[in-house]
Amino acid sequence: MSRYLVSWELTSTERDYAPFAVTLQGFGGSVRITPTTYVITTSAPMVQVANQLRSEQDVNDTLLVVDVVAGAAAWAGTDIGVLQGLEGALRP
Repeated sequence: MSRYLVSWELTSTERDYAPFAVTLQGFGGSVRITPTTYVITTSAPMVQVANQLRSEQDVNDTLLVVDVVAGAAAWAGTDIGVLQGLEGALRP
């Protein structure tokens, strides 16, 4: 299983983004870090994750998928529940 940090910006006010959320949740375990940033755990390759999520976006939206390898992170201004979920998601 791989862990990926997924972050995005959805900009279209005319598009239904519900399929984006369904696709994101479909990859398996996820921890919400901010409203537009998650850490997901999945067996899917990173490029597949990016391509599937991108297919649910508008052309003006942005997407970042990063392979989380080191298991280390720094953060500020996040509540304790999110931090505990992030620590669990990053644990090898």
